[in-house]
Amino acid sequence: MSVLEEFKSNFYRKGTKRIQPIKVIMCLILFLGLIAFAVFKEKDLAQKSRERKESLRYTIGITGKVHKNFKSSKPTVDYYYKYYRDQYSGTHHVGASNENNLISNGGRYYVEFSFKNPKNSELLLDYPVQDSILTAPPNGWDYIPGYR
Repeated sequence: MSVLEEFKSNFYRKGTKRIQPIKVIMCLILFLGLIAFAVFKEKDLAQKSRERKESLRYTIGITGKVHKNFKSSKPTVDYYYKYYRDQYSGTHHVGASNENNLISNGGRYYVEFSFKNPKNSELLLDYPVQDSILTAPPNGWDYIPGYR
């Protein structure tokens, strides 16, 4: 039996070759819902990135635990950072290029964030903080120190 025939057999009534329309409709709704979710998520990520670029600041982020995320095959690292007196946190998917050299539980990396919405941030794993830089200014930097 071919893959297509096997797939179609899931929609038949038991013991017949008649397709059940409700099963087809439910699968189409599920499939279209997943596509709509993916498009919405992609637009949301693009808008957040645009917002960060419009009101860009940098600060120091401290990494926490690395864990597997059920949404992705990539490991995820927790991080936190300060902007003025408030502390913010986030998670970042670790790409293959950073997986082997990531310092978890206390690693110091630059964080790109929006000063209009400090919760909108991204951990920059390609930019570790030099040991000579102890703290960030309360309002962050306009550029990444040492990488300009």
